[in-house]
Amino acid sequence: ATFVEINSVNGLLASTDSYQDSTGASQNIPADATTMYTPATLALIDEPGVDLDGDGSSTGTDIPGIQLTDASLGVNTTVSVVFTVSFDPAAMAGTEIKNLFAAQGNLDDDNGTTEDAVKSNTVTTVIGQTYAVDADDTETAPDTTDDDVFNVASAASGAVVDFQHTITNNGNGDDVFELSVDTAGSTFPAGTTYSFWNAAGTVQITDTNGDGNPDTGSLAPGAANALNITVKADLPASASVAGPYAYTLTATSAGDPAESDDSTQGVLAAITAANVDIANSATAIGLGDSADDADEYMAGTPITTNSAAAGATTSFSLFVANESGNPQSYLLGSALPSGWSVVFKEVGIDTGDGADGPPDGILDNVTNAGNVVTATPNLPGGAVYHYTAEVKVSSNVAQAEADYTGADAVDGAGSATSPTDGDGDYPVTFTVVSASDSGINDSKLDAVDVVANRDISITPDGANQVQPGGNVDYLHVLSNDGNSAETVELSAANSNAPDWTNTTQLYVDTDNDGAPDDYRELSQVAALATAGQLWVRDQAGNPVQIGVVDADGDNAPELTLDAGEKVELQVTVFAPGTAALGTQDTLSLIATNTDPGAGAAASATATDVTDVILGQVRLDKAAGVDADCSCDTGSADALWIPDSGFAASQTTQVEPLQCVIWNLTATNEGAATAKNVIITDETTPYTTFLTANSDNNTVANSGTDPEVKWEIGELPAGESARAQFCVRVN
Repeated sequence: ATFVEINSVNGLLASTDSYQDSTGASQNIPADATTMYTPATLALIDEPGVDLDGDGSSTGTDIPGIQLTDASLGVNTTVSVVFTVSFDPAAMAGTEIKNLFAAQGNLDDDNGTTEDAVKSNTVTTVIGQTYAVDADDTETAPDTTDDDVFNVASAASGAVVDFQHTITNNGNGDDVFELSVDTAGSTFPAGTTYSFWNAAGTVQITDTNGDGNPDTGSLAPGAANALNITVKADLPASASVAGPYAYTLTATSAGDPAESDDSTQGVLAAITAANVDIANSATAIGLGDSADDADEYMAGTPITTNSAAAGATTSFSLFVANESGNPQSYLLGSALPSGWSVVFKEVGIDTGDGADGPPDGILDNVTNAGNVVTATPNLPGGAVYHYTAEVKVSSNVAQAEADYTGADAVDGAGSATSPTDGDGDYPVTFTVVSASDSGINDSKLDAVDVVANRDISITPDGANQVQPGGNVDYLHVLSNDGNSAETVELSAANSNAPDWTNTTQLYVDTDNDGAPDDYRELSQVAALATAGQLWVRDQAGNPVQIGVVDADGDNAPELTLDAGEKVELQVTVFAPGTAALGTQDTLSLIATNTDPGAGAAASATATDVTDVILGQVRLDKAAGVDADCSCDTGSADALWIPDSGFAASQTTQVEPLQCVIWNLTATNEGAATAKNVIITDETTPYTTFLTANSDNNTVANSGTDPEVKWEIGELPAGESARAQFCVRVN
């Protein structure tokens, strides 16, 4: 306790009585005895024989006090002093304040003796409990400002947002403080719920005093005993109200609820829309920032470009970040070039150090690593899903060109992972879409640079016979079997030149209907190209136009074939009239690459071997598609005519259970009748023989799988015999 003032003095006289001042000197009592002392002018008092300070010792007291002397106290006379003290405001409730008064006088009228002091009864005052509370923000990151408001910059829709507050007992005794949020006064979106947790946000605060409300539990007074708590605001999944958002937290004393409470606020500046991000690396993803689009899709600018050969598989690392506040599952998709395919495989999930993350680059869940997936599992808000896209490049060279020139062709972005190399690359787009809300989606652009594989061919090699002065035709197909455009020049040479000669012709469009229909010599091809009539075939057999130039002016044009394109050729070999029986000539048909470009140049050669005979029967073979199998009627009255017409190189495709009619024509090109002529053939694999036919019903026809045989007998000079057989495709 601390002395405040003397309120009144009774029974003492100003003229004869005295008091002890702060120095211990005796002073006359003033006329107004209440002005004798101020709190700073009390003397130190030690009254022998009396334990004034309650320390158990009657000596050595030396405590501040008041001491007054009555010069003479008469019989039945009373002296009283009334004074006021103040108690320490920090004194705990229940503290006992004891007051003791002592009187000492010369009772035997002998100044040589000192009588013991007489002490009064002890008056005990007990400090009552006061109630007070302070609710404040913690002033810790992310908000270190001392303004009684805990601020959070932003959170995703559906997120659980943490706000930090401190509750301090400013009373003088233990107290319990009820916690509440004024939901009616909150400006958070409707549907937001609030809960109270410990400072770490890991243990929920519950009711400890049985009133049904969450509270702090018993809290001792003082800042040293303050309690830090977390208020979690659980946002609705589709919050769209404009911010900022504020709530008021109130802590109310359970001991004095009507008079003792305090409030503090939590403020969220913005709620970002639910979002998802897909990228090639986890470090590119900006979690919690829906405005950030990692590896943002930009048409024509891939983020990552992989190299792969036609038919090979290449892998892309992908990361999906759930930037929504609530758990989400996402469908995984892609947009690939025609003929390509992809398989997605799980790597793992990074949910971060704690329940709320953020991701730390360490995979917390790899249980399903390596599994083929089409969607992510339900990802917690802020989690990142790791997976790979195993992209298989088409083995069809027309769908895997080394220099892709389609309208959507891209080139590397010029980065370390996507270098610009000047040739066209195939775009590969990866997508993610929320399984519950298609409006939550993202995509990214990567690419595949297909490795060049340069390859052309001329097929087949030929062999036939010719009479002296005669000629023979050989059919060939020049095909670009690689995945790069090839420019070639054709040339042909006889081993027995100059007596033996040849001509080379292309099968081209001569009537400008967009379909090849006749052969033309190479010297005429450039003119056809200029007139727009040079049409050849692509890989599927469809007519396409090709580029033609004659850069060296040798009247042998250079043909440019894209991947998969092919040109039908006919080479005619002429034998001299002086050719001796048994002479053999070899013609070499050569396609020479005139534009090697990168890598090894692609060239090809076919050979046709011609033998000289004096008599000659030439056999030509063609095929046609008979869709309804009308050949299988049991009638042999006339030769069959297929639906597609006959062609040595048939472009009409045949389906299972349809039929193919094979037509064989034997022509006697000699000067004398050929005797014992027999035509034989074999059925092709995956077909079933049905029946045979010929243009002479007197000719015996026989057929078995796989051999078919016609006994023609004599064949006069210049005449022909036709034989047919029909098979059904299995």
